[in-house]
Amino acid sequence: MMVSHFNRCTMKCKLFATTMLAATILIGCTTMQDSSENDLICVKFGDKWGYINTNGKYEINPQFEAVYEFRNGLAAVKYDGKWGYINKKGQYVINPQYDGVGSFAKNGLARIKMNGKYGFINKSNKIVINIQFDAATNYSENNLTAVKLNGKWAYIDKTGDYVIKPQFDDAGSFSKNGLARVKLNGKYGYIDKSGNFIINQQYDKAYGYDENDLAIIVMNNKWGVIDGAGKYVIAPQFDSLNTFAKNGLACFLWQNKYGFINKSGEIIIKPHFTIASDFSSIGLAAVVDTDENCSFGYIDENGTYIIRQQFEWALEFSENGLAPVREKEKWGFIDATGNYVALPQFESLRWNGKLITH
Repeated sequence: MMVSHFNRCTMKCKLFATTMLAATILIGCTTMQDSSENDLICVKFGDKWGYINTNGKYEINPQFEAVYEFRNGLAAVKYDGKWGYINKKGQYVINPQYDGVGSFAKNGLARIKMNGKYGFINKSNKIVINIQFDAATNYSENNLTAVKLNGKWAYIDKTGDYVIKPQFDDAGSFSKNGLARVKLNGKYGYIDKSGNFIINQQYDKAYGYDENDLAIIVMNNKWGVIDGAGKYVIAPQFDSLNTFAKNGLACFLWQNKYGFINKSGEIIIKPHFTIASDFSSIGLAAVVDTDENCSFGYIDENGTYIIRQQFEWALEFSENGLAPVREKEKWGFIDATGNYVALPQFESLRWNGKLITH
């Protein structure tokens, strides 16, 4: 049976919506991990990954099987089935040897995986915390990280000593306000660095606090926002909700349409988009206005199109002033005026912490 153009567009936009909302919320969960350095961009050309600069020129030629963004001067790369780390000249600082890796945190430690277990190394490739855990996250700014052992999550410091013993069913990174989301007995709440519940476990889902000291929670399949004391800033009412952007607006889903609210829960841009990304630091959001058009453009905070609908796919602008857009199943990069910096030519990319393969 032939699928109509309308249905193809609808399915594509719904797939994009699911991908982008999930990825954005996951980023919200880990906002306290070190942000990526966006002067070099991960791109896949053919079947190999490399790095281009913000002028669209290669700084590190495609040669890797997989890559991550640079953090604290180093990037994780996969070559011949193993992971190592390179500097911004493309030189190996740690040769490929691990089954899996994480990014180096500001404290100089990175998560590594060998034979199904996790530990931590420093930038000299010395194992600082023995390979022993079933799972582990990256270190947050307070030098604590969540680790899993025998089915339970705990928190250790940079020496590997337990600060909070294994006891949780799930655990997230500590935010700047000193709270971390954890799951216990089927519900999420928030603990302090001593392991005490500051906000009792009561939520079906919960995400990390952002720079505004706000956290997204879910109850009975409705999404809302709480402050650092657990008080509702926005009562659970939306079908989905993203974290607030720097301009104070958040993308929400209501009855299969996307719009934007402010921190008081007031609707600033009514929900009429088939899909919408978060607003970037330059004040633009990627949107699709109708199922029939199914082309992406960029609006400002008033909902006015600054870059007309024309792309088959589009992602949010980064702080480097560029945004990825797709034409004829290839990715390129535009600036804030909509002009190409790099023509569509790439199969995949990593962008703001997300792997983009579609």
